[in-house]
Amino acid sequence: MTASFWLLGRRSAPKRLGGDAMQLDEIAEILRREGAPVHQLQHPSQIHPQRGDKVVLFNLQRCLDWEDLPERSQAAGAALILVPLFHSLGQYHRHGRIGLDGLMARFIQDPQRFAALRWGRADLRARAGQVIALADQILLAHEDEASLMARELGCAPSARQATVVPVAI
Repeated sequence: MTASFWLLGRRSAPKRLGGDAMQLDEIAEILRREGAPVHQLQHPSQIHPQRGDKVVLFNLQRCLDWEDLPERSQAAGAALILVPLFHSLGQYHRHGRIGLDGLMARFIQDPQRFAALRWGRADLRARAGQVIALADQILLAHEDEASLMARELGCAPSARQATVVPVAI
């Protein structure tokens, strides 16, 4: 039986195409050309990994959306691969939010507090740390991404986990 690749992007990708979604599409296409079975999905409940599969999670800032998928992957014996595409939470909060969220961000300046009030979410930093600890491999976009994660989240991939793979393929 051939191992499957399960690729999970952000839920809004079909409506709001961005660099993360484009990268996900490119990786899926490369894997398909190599003959790998690829399942490209937007919700963790659609993913059912088995032993030997590879679950690839994109955009660490979306780790609260992944629900229990990292734990289910580990329990199933699937390899968990993280593509963090990490950027400063504060910078995104101040300059990247649009519409009503952008207006609200002017008044609620702490990104963690904003997320808790807006979506009733748990602590992003704590969940990111849990996912990083579970990951078998972490594909960094650049050399400084691990130190940025350490600075912003208080945790970073180990040398065993981390591989730098520049996004321009």
